[in-house]
Amino acid sequence: MSALSRGGRKAFLVWAEDQNADDRFGEYYEVHGIKRPWGHLTETQKLKQALTEALEEMTEVRIRDVAHSIGIGHIGSNDVRVMAENLLRSHPDYRFVIMSDHKGQITSAFENGVLTCCEYEEG
Repeated sequence: MSALSRGGRKAFLVWAEDQNADDRFGEYYEVHGIKRPWGHLTETQKLKQALTEALEEMTEVRIRDVAHSIGIGHIGSNDVRVMAENLLRSHPDYRFVIMSDHKGQITSAFENGVLTCCEYEEG
């Protein structure tokens, strides 16, 4: 069962309906002060842009779900952690958490990482 709340999951599904990598071609994104087309961004840059958009609309943003919605299969955990730290600078109400079903479970920042402004009980 997903650790995300039902409301968070529903909000993601609504957001994801509007997201499609093919729709992004022709759009330009600013990366390091330079405007670049979607097709010229690295996977990490694409994910960062998509996460930024998701943070504007949702309270719980599961990194894996956003990545899969734009066609990215996997990004290294260290890259995800660095990206999350950078995103949290511009979204101070949010924090990066690892959701797991039970203590001691092996986790991955990509698979289990969530950016959220919600409070959770540790259980």
